[in-house]
Amino acid sequence: MALSRTLFALLASAALASCNQIGGAPQQALPWAQFSQQTIDGWLKVDPAFAVYQGAHQYDGKFPDWSAAGLKARGDFLRKVIADAGAYGNLAGRDKFERDYMVQVAKGQLFWLETADQPHANPAWYVGALDPNVYLTREYAPRPQRAAALASFLEAVPAAAANIKANLKGPQPAAFVAYGTSAFSGYAEFYGKDALAAFADVK
Repeated sequence: MALSRTLFALLASAALASCNQIGGAPQQALPWAQFSQQTIDGWLKVDPAFAVYQGAHQYDGKFPDWSAAGLKARGDFLRKVIADAGAYGNLAGRDKFERDYMVQVAKGQLFWLETADQPHANPAWYVGALDPNVYLTREYAPRPQRAAALASFLEAVPAAAANIKANLKGPQPAAFVAYGTSAFSGYAEFYGKDALAAFADVK
């Protein structure tokens, strides 16, 4: 996928490798295209659920790290993106636009992560990543491969759910409670019935 197409597919959906993924030499010493691609790779690694929906199927079956350490690493990654991308002060044209867009999206994600504290305040933070639809309806690979990806996904759900339970703090607004109850219980039922039935013919 072309660099610009990959970049905008990543940033437009904002809805991390560790910070060392893009560490080392001062980032402005790298050509912008190289820095940009390394940043995208790191972003996908920290948000594997999003990566899968963008077609990066090496992350099939994986969830983001929603532990306290994982959330901190995500925040650290975003701050590093903002600082390192902002150090490219002499860009022009498309590169300048990509840099500015990358910085603004990272700032937006950091706001929702830490200032608004969505992982601890809103069950909606998690709902999209719990959706296995990509494995069921997107014919990106043979059915046995997609079934294996779904199996890995389902096996990872309990650990992900434990992090969600540990993170969400009360009291929650009644509307949030209703939404979370509906979404989480709906997934629990869907996983054990429709999701498995979709691959009933795969041995």
